[in-house]
Amino acid sequence: PEGMRAVNSVFGGKLKLMGYTTDPASPARGDRVLIRLYWSVLSAIDEDYQVFVHGDALGGQARRIHADHFPAEGKYPTDVWRVGEVVIDPFTISIAADYGPNQLGIFTGLYLGEYRVPLTDRGLSEADNENRSRPIVFTFDAPPP
Repeated sequence: PEGMRAVNSVFGGKLKLMGYTTDPASPARGDRVLIRLYWSVLSAIDEDYQVFVHGDALGGQARRIHADHFPAEGKYPTDVWRVGEVVIDPFTISIAADYGPNQLGIFTGLYLGEYRVPLTDRGLSEADNENRSRPIVFTFDAPPP
C-alpha cells in the first residue's frame, strides 16, 4: 500500500507484519492516531489470535498505552485468513497531552489467552525478548505543557 513503512516481522512462521501506516504521520502529544498494520499470511492458521499493542515510553516513565484488539476491527478472525492474503488491521491510540517522555515505542505481536505467538524473524524492526516487534517509534519535539 502507498506510504506503508516496511517491517517484515514474522510470527510463528505463519504471519508476517508487512508494515504499517499512521495518520497523522508524525503525531504530537494530545493526538489521536490511526494506525494500520498490514499482515500477510505465510501458512494456514488454525487459531483466532488477538493483536496486542503496547505503547511504551523509550527513555523515561509513562503509563503504558494499551490497544489490544481482534484484527480487522474484529470482523475477520485470523483462523479464516488465506495464504497469500494481505489483511489491513486499523486501530487507534490516544497520546495524552501531558505525555512526558520524548519517545513512544509501539510494540506489537499476537496472542491467544496466555500464549504469545513467537517472533520468529524480527525483519526490519527492533524487537525484545518478549516476542514483541517494535515497528513504530514516535518522537515528540516539544516538551509537554
